Amino acid sequence: MPTLAELPPPTGQQGWPWTDALTPDLAPDMTWPLVSIVTPSFQQAAFLEEALRSVLLQGYPNLEVIVMDGGSRDGSVEIIQRYAPWLTHWVSAPDHGQTDAINQGFRRARGEFVGWLNSDDLLLPGALIRAVTTLLAHPHAVLVHGNCDYIDSAGRKVKSSTGRIEAQPPLSTLLGRGGVIRQPTVLLRHSALRQVGYLDGSLHYGMDYDLWIRLRQVGDFVFLADAPLALFRLQPQAKTHALPLAMIGEIYSIAQRHGGDGVAAPAAGAAAFVFMRNEKVGLDAAASDAAAGTDCDFSDTALSVGAGADVDVDCNFPETALSVNVGRRSSKTTLGTVSDLGAVSDTASDAGAVSDEVAAAASGMREVRRRAGVVLSSLFN
Repeated sequence: MPTLAELPPPTGQQGWPWTDALTPDLAPDMTWPLVSIVTPSFQQAAFLEEALRSVLLQGYPNLEVIVMDGGSRDGSVEIIQRYAPWLTHWVSAPDHGQTDAINQGFRRARGEFVGWLNSDDLLLPGALIRAVTTLLAHPHAVLVHGNCDYIDSAGRKVKSSTGRIEAQPPLSTLLGRGGVIRQPTVLLRHSALRQVGYLDGSLHYGMDYDLWIRLRQVGDFVFLADAPLALFRLQPQAKTHALPLAMIGEIYSIAQRHGGDGVAAPAAGAAAFVFMRNEKVGLDAAASDAAAGTDCDFSDTALSVGAGADVDVDCNFPETALSVNVGRRSSKTTLGTVSDLGAVSDTASDAGAVSDEVAAAASGMREVRRRAGVVLSSLFN
């Protein structure tokens, strides 16, 4: 694998993986198994180089890197060509989407352990050595995963995510809060992946979720509870950002397919989706009418509640500030620290309706999480 000095020099970027690299202290008599990392990409030139460097600079001594680009025309190919000396295989040609690209890469992979890293995410220093060491110590494990941090388009950290999953989680655990596997952190045993048949090519959003459910039937999962393994980027071009309702619908159908008959469907017409910073949680009235009490943290999150044609409330919670946009009149009030959502009624027009709807949304977030399943759970965790 290359050293920092051997890779193309950065153009002003600092830190990992631009000017910092890992030099692991490896046992000289250790035979490290081959690891294959597949990176699918399409039109992600803004992030692709950083993702590749985060893999190549792991310092892992037996690594193959496979890049499957879908025919990008945004400068991605030029980036790939600069790093081609350290890539085992790369291609830039039309494919049938992300799932197809990952599967093509997996079928080329020769590693005993395999994973995929989307071109806008990053591995953190030491992630591969930690994951491989864990799989070697747990021969019955088919998957190792861990915590990750969330970053925005500029690479700024917006949230830390911690979770826990038991060795053989039931479907209810996979669906529930704290049972979400952060995909960029995952390393798989290739033999188990072959056994369950790779990713389902008919899926476009929840293919990883479907894979975890199938893998849990053939072996154990191991969770690394200490320092995060990867960075997950929240950025506008991500599929989960652009088409959140389609994602939720697909995840619900996956749960049903695998016997999750007790999993409630998302509310009809509900715009139930969550992202971290400068983004929204959207609910319709039907999705916000459930049991009182909530354990949700609204910091750095936006909440949108539509109560009908004439009332649309946008409550932004950047740290402690709250702004409210009421109805078509677009009267907007920005408050300082707000400890009680009902305080909106003191300043906003149509105060009664606004206060009632915001309070209903807050008290109903547990139900929204239940209906939206793993999507909301993963980001509120």
